[in-house]
Amino acid sequence: MSTEEFGDEVRARMSSVGSKAADEPVRFPRRARPERLQLAQHVRQLHCYVAPAGTTIADVMSQGFWQPIHQKLRAWDRIEILEEGGVFFVELLVVSVDASGAVLAGLRGVELHGQVGVRDAAPRNVTGATVQYRGPHRKWTVELNGQTLAEQLATESAAQLWLASHERAQARDRA
Repeated sequence: MSTEEFGDEVRARMSSVGSKAADEPVRFPRRARPERLQLAQHVRQLHCYVAPAGTTIADVMSQGFWQPIHQKLRAWDRIEILEEGGVFFVELLVVSVDASGAVLAGLRGVELHGQVGVRDAAPRNVTGATVQYRGPHRKWTVELNGQTLAEQLATESAAQLWLASHERAQARDRA
């Protein structure tokens, strides 16, 4: 639509509202002002929160959940939430912050059902030890009887290799 066609359309709409509106000058669409464009990092912050296992999406959407750390948040901030077991990923927008917590709006989210992390080896369980992905901080871990033997291994195969090495060392010690 050309500027002239747009102006004609606006004049037609204004004349139908009343005679006074028809006498007013036609306003063209607003234009972006260069001084209002800035880097997003100067306007808002991007936070990442790793939720403990068992946390639900409903939990992180509630205003009271963020009350202990609401001082770190400000309006327009974004929060990415990862459940440490890989159950879900959610991105929230901070709408406002007050003494009772933060008011949030959901931007997007996905249920992952624990399918996070590079799975490049078949799991083994020779000694009863388990290899599990425990989130972005602990990464792949090796656990035996509830005790963590190794953590922060980059891949599942690295955890399996560590476990095999550990089993060999245990066998040598017994011999």
